[in-house]
Amino acid sequence: MSDTINTLRYDIIQDARRLQGITGNILTRDYYRKHSKFGPQEWTKYFSTFSEFLEAVNPAEVPNTTEETKIEYTQDKCIISLPKTNIHTLDELLAYCEVDKSLWEVDRFICNKWDMGYKDATGTAQVQPLWQVKAFLHKKQYVEDIRKEIEDLKNEAKEAAKWPIIWNDCAITTPSGNMLELLIPDLHIGKFAWSKETGWKDYDTEIAEETYIRAVESLIASTKNYKFDVIVLGVGNDLLQTDNFRSETYKGTIVSSDTRYQKVYKTARKMLCRTIERLREFAPVIVKVIPGNHDTQTAFTLGDSLECYFHNYGDVTVDNEPTPHKFIKWGDVLLLLTHGDKGKKDDYGIWMATEDPIAFGNSKFREIHIGHTHKTKLDEKYGIRVRTLSALCPPDAWHSENHFTGNLRVAEALVWNKTKGLIAQFYHTEVD
Repeated sequence: MSDTINTLRYDIIQDARRLQGITGNILTRDYYRKHSKFGPQEWTKYFSTFSEFLEAVNPAEVPNTTEETKIEYTQDKCIISLPKTNIHTLDELLAYCEVDKSLWEVDRFICNKWDMGYKDATGTAQVQPLWQVKAFLHKKQYVEDIRKEIEDLKNEAKEAAKWPIIWNDCAITTPSGNMLELLIPDLHIGKFAWSKETGWKDYDTEIAEETYIRAVESLIASTKNYKFDVIVLGVGNDLLQTDNFRSETYKGTIVSSDTRYQKVYKTARKMLCRTIERLREFAPVIVKVIPGNHDTQTAFTLGDSLECYFHNYGDVTVDNEPTPHKFIKWGDVLLLLTHGDKGKKDDYGIWMATEDPIAFGNSKFREIHIGHTHKTKLDEKYGIRVRTLSALCPPDAWHSENHFTGNLRVAEALVWNKTKGLIAQFYHTEVD
């Protein structure tokens, strides 16, 4: 019987508070009589006067009912709980705890109600409804990765803005008619190769970065006697070993990798930014993004990152169009860059002519440059050359098991003249 009485008293008070919320003022007896769900016969059971009733509705002192928020983290998951609070909806809890809903997603929400008794300033017993709430969340990892990527780009751009632009005086004042091409396919940053397992050199992310920078600096030194109007840098072409967090290529093949995808991606991006900054010292740079079969998606996102980084540079152009192959027209020279994993090599010449017949007709020196097979090769048919460039990475376990070993690890620099075609070739070889 007492539980029923207490429940009725609580309902009467809550109804009065509801009416006060509507009016925005303390209730008057007339307004309450007209709009309340309860009549005088109910509230007078518990209160001697209407003033005493209003004191219960508006107690002078309500105890602090929200306990300290409890937050538990486990890797990419989070549990938020309030054991005693007036908060009783998910939105209220997330707002109170200032949860970033763009980064965190709710898996489950629990809400339990109970009543707490207390005495107000007049010593009158009161009942305060309370809730115990708990939310289970998981982190949207891709959002955090994107934010970190953007923040890194901003910081690097700020630093880059402090650097002076270094130009080669001859490249500014006296056009040479020369173009330098650095393609360097199949670096496979992130590949793991253990010499005791493969019989060849060790290889991992750090070694790949060092190898690439060493090759670029070696080729720059080799071409020091030439002046260039522009430098073309190929990006992608299996620059990365994997295309996602699961150590898979674009088509889902699991391959050997030495570390987390995020770390490999950032290493590659910083390496490319450093390389482009270095090449700018000699001539304007055109970046051509060519997706490979390992890094199809990653090549595009890397190209997009480079566009963000260099968007305000007048001497850097990033060609990151979604087409998997890229053309270069330089005077009488026409080059087509593609990875080489698709199509028939014997058909590449007619494919080139069909893709851009106007540029093809206005050129004399025509070449298609590919990677993919990790070897050096030159084929020519009807004056159109298909040049296969080697790779800088050593074989991993799969290559060793299938006897794909022994090829020289080479990076090439090609010097093209607008009217004379290919006038010089330089090589950097990693000696095992």
